[in-house]
Amino acid sequence: MSGPSLFGRSAELDTVRALTGPGDGHAPGRGLVVLGEAGIGKSAVLADLLGYAQARGWCVLNGAGRERETGIAFAGLRQLVRPILTELLSMPGPYAEELRAAIGMVMPTSPPARSLAGTALGELLSRHAARHAGVLLIVDDAHWMDASSLETLAFAAHSLSAGPVAMVFAARGEVPPAGLDEDIAQLVFTPLSITDANELLDAQPYPPRGRVRAHILAQAAGNPMALVELSRAVADEIDERPYPAGLPLPLTDKLSTAFAAQLRDLPDRTRRALLLIAACDGKDVAAAIREARDLDPTVLAPAEEGGVITVTARGARFRHPLARSAVYYAATFADRAGAHRELADVLRDEPDRRAWHLGAAVCRPDETIASLLATTAPDAKQRAGAAAAGLALERAAELTPDRELQTTRLIMAAETASSDGQFEWAYDLAARALALPGPESLRSRARLVAGRALAWAGRPTRAAATLMPLARETARYDANIAWNALATAATASYQAGQPHDVRLVADTLTEMPPPTDEGTRAAQIWALAVTGQAHGADIAPWLRTDMAGNAESQAHAGAAAWLVDRTGDAITLLEAAREAMSAASAGAAVEGSLAALGWAYIDAGRWQEARGLAAPSGSTTSTGLADSTRHLLMATVEAACGRTGEARRLVAAALAADTENSGQLTARARHALGLCALADGDYEGAFDHLRGLYTAGGVPCHYHASYLAVGDLAIAAARSGNRVEGQALLKRIRSVLESTLPRPSERVRELFARADSVLADPADPNAYQPAALADRADGSWPFERARFQLEAGEWLRRRRRINEAKPLLRAALDAFHALGATPWKRQAEAELRACGVTVPGTLADSRRLRDLTPQQRRILGLAAEGLTNREIAQRLFLSPKTVASHLYHSFPVLGVAERHQLRALFAQPQPQT
Repeated sequence: MSGPSLFGRSAELDTVRALTGPGDGHAPGRGLVVLGEAGIGKSAVLADLLGYAQARGWCVLNGAGRERETGIAFAGLRQLVRPILTELLSMPGPYAEELRAAIGMVMPTSPPARSLAGTALGELLSRHAARHAGVLLIVDDAHWMDASSLETLAFAAHSLSAGPVAMVFAARGEVPPAGLDEDIAQLVFTPLSITDANELLDAQPYPPRGRVRAHILAQAAGNPMALVELSRAVADEIDERPYPAGLPLPLTDKLSTAFAAQLRDLPDRTRRALLLIAACDGKDVAAAIREARDLDPTVLAPAEEGGVITVTARGARFRHPLARSAVYYAATFADRAGAHRELADVLRDEPDRRAWHLGAAVCRPDETIASLLATTAPDAKQRAGAAAAGLALERAAELTPDRELQTTRLIMAAETASSDGQFEWAYDLAARALALPGPESLRSRARLVAGRALAWAGRPTRAAATLMPLARETARYDANIAWNALATAATASYQAGQPHDVRLVADTLTEMPPPTDEGTRAAQIWALAVTGQAHGADIAPWLRTDMAGNAESQAHAGAAAWLVDRTGDAITLLEAAREAMSAASAGAAVEGSLAALGWAYIDAGRWQEARGLAAPSGSTTSTGLADSTRHLLMATVEAACGRTGEARRLVAAALAADTENSGQLTARARHALGLCALADGDYEGAFDHLRGLYTAGGVPCHYHASYLAVGDLAIAAARSGNRVEGQALLKRIRSVLESTLPRPSERVRELFARADSVLADPADPNAYQPAALADRADGSWPFERARFQLEAGEWLRRRRRINEAKPLLRAALDAFHALGATPWKRQAEAELRACGVTVPGTLADSRRLRDLTPQQRRILGLAAEGLTNREIAQRLFLSPKTVASHLYHSFPVLGVAERHQLRALFAQPQPQT
């Protein structure tokens, strides 16, 4: 894909490209009407289709409707067929004469018959297609094309034979323009998802950040052109504050001029009414229409007829996301202020909205309005969430004359923004507060918010540099701020993963005052866990039922439990924190701890729950760190399940995010890529990825996450022919671990035991110890344990210790089957078959073919040869849907999960029927 509007349009691209060839979409010789609002991406997709068709040898006849020619009969048709007029001259018959008359090549004796001209056009296109791979007509802005042309083209579309001729029309709105009947297939473009909109913003030359980014996302409403143009309009503004949130963002001069033409001819009363709607921010339109004297439907009618707004019984809305900005900034500030004051009067029974509009109507400090905004911020939070309260507090601070009170209100806004996960905005507010005078207590709060925002925005080094001194300074007089600062510094140090940062956390711990409550005790447990000083017994108090509801404490304790490999306890605590977060809108520490919950789910083999947690949130406030973590959680699961292409795509997306100095993300990305290579059987590639988790001297790139891959590193080394190098590297890794963590967790000890076994001398009869291979009673780390059992079973089987190998391989197979770890499941099945064990439902049991009908067996045989569903359908005179149905019902009978497994199945001796 190319061009900014093609983000999130893969399904639409597939549909329009299918016009030029066989596929699951529209067959050649059919038409398609592409519908959607201006700027939604229709023209960009058609431009892609034009290049795609030409690359395949198709002739493309390209045209567009023009507003000035809407009333000129057949003007659009003349534009389209101009390149093939020579062929039209040589076409015989009365129908061709009708077409020549329609486009002005001959003088008509009577008005051209559109049905006859359309039939001739279909024949002309078919004749021209014989000289090319096909003919494609592309009509953009079909809503401006004259009705005569559209009707003729519609007749042609219906008269086309099955030859390679296709037509695609793009029109504004959700209904085809007059002349294109409803029998032609339609494709309606919908707004981009939040995820795709964020990707489009990230692709801009100067991607917007913080609050202005959320502002653009909200105002653009998923329209690609609006996203690009609004980003462009604010790109030159270093300071985003000229654009108060809740009010429209300005447009570029080019777009302002374009929209001005729509507004210029409207009556004055209509323009004033539109200004009221533009000032409403969408939330207040219903009340305004109900009570504002200028919002009578008859006053709005000219704007509705002109396509500026849509009016229904439920209210009025602008038809395009950018129209609101155009209307708002076409007025003077005095007129805009008057509109806001009128809305404040209309909303006198909604204190927070009234205060907001009064604040938008002034341009100089005003303590009366500032106080009103600050006082009603809790109402705004209850009505519309923490972001609305943060906006009210920020505007209150901007209007506050007293500098110290202004500092206080900025800090309150920053704390509110941070609690809503808007960390870039929170950092900006805290930095503005720190630039103002104020007592040390206020400055400490601002530094805490700034440090937390940096940590959760993916700036761990800067966060630790901000928070570690704060923790030491405030330890003397404010234990709460000190412990909160140290806990977040510990989080940032974990993200960075460098031993030096972790040692600084450990040193600071010695200077801290005793914890005074649940929150400070939980912060202490987390800091101890990060520095390797916490133990399982330290977690037990947090599992009491009387701790329920304290989200931040449970989050810290749960993350600590995960870090000391108390996986089950970690899940219990983090799930409780997650529930409390949803109920009570807990702070950023809880949101960040959900990453620990995702990794705990993976460790525990609860992969579906990890997927659910990592699914895109749909939030406009996602950070680079949060998105990267979600991608890596999903990538790890996808790699383990054998979907390595998708896993690599997710890793690439994670690494492309805007983060810095995150050793944790780098380590997790390398491990996921190593798993992909192992799943694909590329042991050399796996070894290259996984040894990158350590320096040549055995120092981990992340002091915790790197060690979780040591078993995979060993198997990659052994199977890629690098056993000696692997043994030497493992020795250095162990030496570093013992010097930094003398008492590693049970899980880490098991991982090193696996690595030792895999890399042991092949002649060593005691490479695998039975005690290390026994199933754990608590079922912890099932994927790691099952791979250890698989490797041991393979080692035993090759030494002909079949009876010892079989139970290990069966246990491993059961675990892989339950997890959905397909590559390792296949390895376990192959090893069991090599032990002489028939595995029911696997590829070895080809006798199950007897349970299928002859037709099902024939379909499966053709699929095993590599034929597609459509090719099988053509061969057997069936529909592709019937073929798909037979395959769907046959796979479970055979124990087959994927199509490529059929080849191995049919390579075996087949049962007699």
